[in-house]
Amino acid sequence: MIGFDVVTADGQPDGAGAKAVAGRALERGLILLTCGVGGETIRVLAPLTIPLEQLDEGLDILEDSLRLDIA
Repeated sequence: MIGFDVVTADGQPDGAGAKAVAGRALERGLILLTCGVGGETIRVLAPLTIPLEQLDEGLDILEDSLRLDIA
């Protein structure tokens, strides 16, 4: 499992931003979990046996979802 926090430009936890990223990823077929006190943490849980093609696809979706949040 890997987790990272979504924060505002001034470094404050951004639970709404994390939920927006997770929602956009879900629309494209990638399930992400949010957690943390304010829901600002996104958890990525990929099995150790994931095929590289699937990992690349999931990371591309995550990257696109994050880019839309900062655009």
